[in-house]
Amino acid sequence: MPRLSKKQILNKSKKKIKEKLENKLVYSIEELNHFLDEDARSLNLPKTLKIEELIEFLEDNQILEGIQLNFPRKTVIRYISKCSQDIKYDDLLNIVSTITSKGYFSHYTAAFIHGLTNNIVKNIYFSYKNSTNNKPTKKLLQENIDMAFSKPARLTNNFLVYDIYKIVLLENTFRDEGILKKLDKKNNKFINFTDIEKTLIDISVRPEYAGGVAEVLEIYKRAKGQVSSNKLKAYLKKANYTYPYHQVVGFYLEHTGYSELALKFMEEFPIEYNFYLTNEINKKEFSSRWKIFYPSGLI
Repeated sequence: MPRLSKKQILNKSKKKIKEKLENKLVYSIEELNHFLDEDARSLNLPKTLKIEELIEFLEDNQILEGIQLNFPRKTVIRYISKCSQDIKYDDLLNIVSTITSKGYFSHYTAAFIHGLTNNIVKNIYFSYKNSTNNKPTKKLLQENIDMAFSKPARLTNNFLVYDIYKIVLLENTFRDEGILKKLDKKNNKFINFTDIEKTLIDISVRPEYAGGVAEVLEIYKRAKGQVSSNKLKAYLKKANYTYPYHQVVGFYLEHTGYSELALKFMEEFPIEYNFYLTNEINKKEFSSRWKIFYPSGLI
């Protein structure tokens, strides 16, 4: 009896292979290598089967489909157990969460996960720690603040557009505090995302990553009753921002009806400089309590 080819052996085990792999949405090459090492015997796979041959078989038989995410600074290849044309927002969250185990969803994406927006969010913000955690604090000058915020905000170019979605990778020097875990049932793994307090701080610092200042104001409103003022204060203290973002947080807290105690916590930080809610404000008004310029008509 002639010896079966690798392809014939794979075809005989096709049903079992599919059943084994369809329980999870996303696979990396490393995970498929692990699958090949651990399950080859139980699935009667050829001993000499190479990972490239396995992937070719999986794609040819529509068991997995390869997708490539070409970010400006790195390319991410993943294999998914559903058609790429059927990928929805939640599926993309699952895929993006596999880029690095030390990453987490932040900004507008975290607000969406917390149920703090009614908008249909098409941007995905995924943050990861960079290697420089301790930047020296610069001496602030009012004229430099005014100059910086008269210009467009400096935003990352490390993003790609996938179908109707924009996936943005953000480097973050903030420490590990304020990261929650949520079970991703499709992948049987946990995804990381910022807690409400860290989310509010992040979107105060970069409102451009949350739909703009009007949407940030709405997110603060929806978060009311769920926020720990002590956590906000502790996170801001530990972050040690060069700019006085506590003034921004205090402004949002005041104008969304938070307690006077929460406002007092923000006033424990120095309020020395005139600051800005966002960049390039054409028509602006001024909050004397927080020394904040904000867009006219916002409140």
